[in-house]
Amino acid sequence: MKKYLITLLLFFFMTANNVFAINWIPITADSGKVAEIDIDSIEKNNEVIKYKIKQNKLEDEIIYTMVTNYANKTTAISNMSIYRNDKQIEFKDYSKIIKYTPIKQGTLNEAAYRILTLVNNAPALDMDKVIWDKYFKKYQRKIQRNWHPNLILANHYPRERYSIAYVTLIINKDGDIAYQYYYNDTNQEKKFDDFNKKLKEEIEKAFKKIKFKSLPKEYMADNVIVVMQFTYSWDGMGGHAKSQPIEFNDLGIGYIELGKNYSGAFAITKVLFFPLTLTYLLIRN
Repeated sequence: MKKYLITLLLFFFMTANNVFAINWIPITADSGKVAEIDIDSIEKNNEVIKYKIKQNKLEDEIIYTMVTNYANKTTAISNMSIYRNDKQIEFKDYSKIIKYTPIKQGTLNEAAYRILTLVNNAPALDMDKVIWDKYFKKYQRKIQRNWHPNLILANHYPRERYSIAYVTLIINKDGDIAYQYYYNDTNQEKKFDDFNKKLKEEIEKAFKKIKFKSLPKEYMADNVIVVMQFTYSWDGMGGHAKSQPIEFNDLGIGYIELGKNYSGAFAITKVLFFPLTLTYLLIRN
């Protein structure tokens, strides 16, 4: 099992950058080259899979639309777009002259192929939705209870705004978290660094308090991919304190929402206890 987990972790590159989003998973080649694959862009048509992958080169972001043939493990570029400062500056279309080449070991194409294999072998939609809801509902409730953004003491708070963080998990057959990636691109002004750091710590603590059971026996694949969205709202709108539905997209990737509203009662409590907290921090340092 340890060997399997280590091998699985090598499929991914746990690094953050400012273009990562909920549907992008980082990958790395043996040479150290890094890219991200858009799991929501994956389209399956018999032996051929189409998807998007992107790389950053200097100040440019390059997005390739790729087509991969599963039967003979070959891949080709369908089109390419180059963006600079969020504006498209170049586009090339290769769809009329598709040239497949073998996927070589240790390359970014191979790293992407491993992701595609993982997604392709995760038939979550073959299961009754009731089974998935039953499995994940209790963990959704536990994680919802276990993260406490209202208790964060920071220098600045992004009032009247949302803070949205994503945690991507790959859970294996035994219920072990084989991959965990955190990302938050909201409120990125320098003054919110302290808050964002503590928000991440608060969310990560919630996962340390739970242990997933083995995946449902009706599920035949070895892993399931789940993306959890944590929304912390300061405007009190949207009902984020309520439990959200659990959904799976056409690829069998799960999306679970969690959220909490800013609480005035907690704000008053923090103000009342701030002198004690400050004294503790001074003594500790």
